Amino acid sequence: MSESTPAPRSSHAVCQLTGQWRDRQYLLHGHGPDAPVSQPPPLVVRLHGRGIDATRFDWWTGFSGLADEAGFLLAIPEAVGERWNDGRQIGPTQEIDDVGFLAAVIEDVGARLPVDRTRVYLVGMSNGAAMAGRFACAAGCNGPSDHAGQPCSALGESESTLKRQRLVTRCRRA
Repeated sequence: MSESTPAPRSSHAVCQLTGQWRDRQYLLHGHGPDAPVSQPPPLVVRLHGRGIDATRFDWWTGFSGLADEAGFLLAIPEAVGERWNDGRQIGPTQEIDDVGFLAAVIEDVGARLPVDRTRVYLVGMSNGAAMAGRFACAAGCNGPSDHAGQPCSALGESESTLKRQRLVTRCRRA
């Protein structure tokens, strides 16, 4: 971690996936102190844009504060070289299975904490938004967010409306 990169927030666990996932990690922000525990919360997977890591992205956007306010779990995975293989470009990330990695992150969170698997969402900025769209299309709504036959969702944000206004893309099983 460089001097310009802040440490992860104390409320985050740094979770490591090994093997096929090239020792990749993600930040996991669990339940806030006021979160209801009567039912499993939804999971939001937050994808950073190109050129920024998960920790700086969380500090920059403050999304973990929104997770506490709204009562959802937050996973912030790391792309290889701060660039997602969103299917648009060729280059160093072309051979990386980010769709599989994101599915593994969702499964890993579900193994660590109770999650409402009918409410799993991907949210991204820039390259992360494109990756959220790729995941939704590649999963064909038969991926991890569709365990109960529910719609899967990918949420993307334009850079000018980073914090709250979202472009929502839904894909439904035919």
